[in-house]
Amino acid sequence: MRQINLVSGIVALDIEWAEGFGDTFTKLHGRLTGDRRLDCGLAVSGASFDTFDDGTYTFGPNDNALVFFLFRLLKRLQSVGTVPAVDWAAYAQQLSK
Repeated sequence: MRQINLVSGIVALDIEWAEGFGDTFTKLHGRLTGDRRLDCGLAVSGASFDTFDDGTYTFGPNDNALVFFLFRLLKRLQSVGTVPAVDWAAYAQQLSK
């Protein structure tokens, strides 16, 4: 039987760090492992990240952070079989241009 980890994340209205999801964030986020792990995050004011692709960071565009985050999350959930088959990555890719 295949073990699937739950997707964990955080959603907030804004991010208060001056550098947003910059060096300080990645340093501190890297310490969150095991049950404390965060796979994704969204600041509705215009920032998002996820580590869905092999644990590397993907940062969303500031202008469309909410939609980009949603499409990336839906793509991830689809990979574990919990949402309908739609090519969410294609939508997200269009937003990052």
